[in-house]
Amino acid sequence: MNTTHQKQNTFSWWPRLIIACFILFIAYIGNFVRMAMKSDVDLVSKDYYKQEIAYQQHINTVSQTKTSNAEIQVTLAEAAGQLVIAFPEFYEGRKVSGKINFFRPSNAKLDFETDLNLNEARQQFLSVDNLERGLWKVRVSSEMNSKNYFTEQTITLN
Repeated sequence: MNTTHQKQNTFSWWPRLIIACFILFIAYIGNFVRMAMKSDVDLVSKDYYKQEIAYQQHINTVSQTKTSNAEIQVTLAEAAGQLVIAFPEFYEGRKVSGKINFFRPSNAKLDFETDLNLNEARQQFLSVDNLERGLWKVRVSSEMNSKNYFTEQTITLN
C-alpha cells in the first residue's frame, strides 16, 4: 500500500495583498500627519489675547467712526497697481496721524504696517506691486483731535 499523500499547492496572493494594503494605508496616514504637522496655520494674530482685552475699546472706536461720518475709503486700482486710501471731508484742514496695517489672514509673515502720510487732497497712494496675490485686510487707524478712528476693508489682489 502506498500511503504517500501529496499536498495540494494552495498558494494564494490574497493574504499578502491585504497586508500590503494595510502597510500602504499606514504609510499614507503617517505621511499625511507629517505634512499636517509641518504646515503653518496662521489664522489668528500672535497677540490675540491682548487684542481680545482691548476689543470693547475697538468697538467704541468703530462706532465713533461711523457716527462721525469719518469712514475712510480703501480702493484698489489694480490697473494702476495702487491702493488708494481716501479720507472724507470730515478730516478737512485737520492734522491727522495714524497707521495703515496690512493683514494677511493666511500668512502672518506677510503682515506689515506703514505710517499714514496724506497729501493735500486727503489721500494716500500705496503700490501693490510687492504684495502677494490673494486676500488682504487693510486696517486704517487714525487719530485726530485726541479721538481715534478705525476703518477696515478687505481687498483681493488677482
